[in-house]
Amino acid sequence: MGAIGLLISIVFCYLLLKDLDADAFFKAVKGASVPWLLASVGCSFFGFCAMAMRSVLLFSPQRELPFGGVLKSILLAFAANNLFPFRLGDVIRIGYMARISGLSPTNCLSTIGLERVLDLCLVLTFFGILVPVLVPELMTSGLLIGGGVFMLVVIGVLAFAGKYPAFVLEQVEEVVGMVHAGLAQKIVHHGRAFLDGLSGLGSPRHGLGAVFWTLCYWAMAPTISWCWFQAFGLELPWYAPMVFVAYISLGTM
Repeated sequence: MGAIGLLISIVFCYLLLKDLDADAFFKAVKGASVPWLLASVGCSFFGFCAMAMRSVLLFSPQRELPFGGVLKSILLAFAANNLFPFRLGDVIRIGYMARISGLSPTNCLSTIGLERVLDLCLVLTFFGILVPVLVPELMTSGLLIGGGVFMLVVIGVLAFAGKYPAFVLEQVEEVVGMVHAGLAQKIVHHGRAFLDGLSGLGSPRHGLGAVFWTLCYWAMAPTISWCWFQAFGLELPWYAPMVFVAYISLGTM
C-alpha cells in the first residue's frame, strides 16, 4: 500500500509540475511578503497552543498534564505525519502521551480519537457555512441535513459514554453476554479504559472548553491560508481559505 501511495503521489506531482514556469515560480517566491509569512508562522504557533490547551482539558479528568509536554507531543505528531505515511504521527503521539502521563495507550487512544471527532465536526461546519454560498440549492439537501444530525448524535453518544461509563459497560456486557460471556468480559475490561478517555467530554466545563479551543485552532487554519494568499498577492474570494482548509483537512482525515 505504501508503494502504491508513493506512485500515486509521483504521478500527481508530475501532472502538477510539468507545466510549471520555473522563472515565474522563483519570481513569485522572491516577491513574497515577509511580514505576511511571519504572521502565518505566528498563527500556526497559536494554533498548536490551542490544540495543546484542548488536550490538557480533555485529559484533565484522568490526569493533570503539563502544557509543555502536551505541546511537544502535538509538534512531534505533526512532524512525523509529514515524514511517514498513514498518519503514523498520531500513533507516535499516543505512545508518547502514554509515557508522559502514566495512562494506558487505550486511554490515550480514546482521548486523541475524541479530538479527531471534534476536528471532523469543525471541518464539516466549514462546509456547512460554504454550502449556502457555493451551492445554494443544497441548503435543504437531505444528505447535508442528515450528516449534520448524525454528527450531533455522535457527539451526544460520546458525551453520554464519558459521563456514565459504568452504565454503558453494564449494558454492553449484558447484550454481548447473551452471545458469549468471555467476549463480554474482554470488551468490558478494555472498554473501561477506553471510556475513561472520553471523560473529558462528559464534564460540561471541560467539554465546552475543548470545543472553544477547537474553534480557536480551526479559526487559525483559514487565517494562515489567507496570510499566504496575501503574501503572494493572490486576489481570491473571502471564502477561498475555508474551501482550501476544508478539502485538505478532509483528505488528511
